[in-house]
Amino acid sequence: MDQDRTILVPNFLSIFSKSVNKSEQDKNKYIQLQLIESFLFSNNLKYLAPLETKYPVVKINYAQVAKSANIEKDLAYQAISDIFAEVQELLSEGKDQEVNLNSFGR
Repeated sequence: MDQDRTILVPNFLSIFSKSVNKSEQDKNKYIQLQLIESFLFSNNLKYLAPLETKYPVVKINYAQVAKSANIEKDLAYQAISDIFAEVQELLSEGKDQEVNLNSFGR
């Protein structure tokens, strides 16, 4: 995310990150989430407007995540998959949800 790249979470969403300097005093980092078409279709959802990105899409490097967390790659993959499965379940309930993204905001 620090490199302003797109992260693809298979069958769920893409996460876009971008640093924006509106002025010398106002340096912000923004995040944009875009649900994948198959997730939208399977949950009968639609976007209000199409979203575009000019940044390359990168896949989650589960080996690197596992290494930095000092766990096995399979465990890292399963943990990340479980997190996004839970988010998918919450979104499919049709209620308003709030996600705490720490430094990115809510």
